Amino acid sequence: KESFPFRYIIKLKNREERWRLQKKLREKGIKVEQPVFRPLHRYLGFSDDDFPNTSEAHDCVLSIPIYPALSDEDIEHVIKNVGENI
Repeated sequence: KESFPFRYIIKLKNREERWRLQKKLREKGIKVEQPVFRPLHRYLGFSDDDFPNTSEAHDCVLSIPIYPALSDEDIEHVIKNVGENI
């Protein structure tokens, strides 16, 4: 009730699709990133081979900006460009 999201995470088909969308959105001036935190097993030094689902999920997601300080025009710009490029 007292919180609000400042990022919205979308999952793409694979790492290449995530990279393609990330590049296109950045070209349009939209700051998109992979999620800030890496999967826990990577911090602990474990292999991605031991956690394939976690690794795949992390590598295929993209965080798009959605937060209260965005203007209506900025929001429309994000929505339009994500929609046109997915």
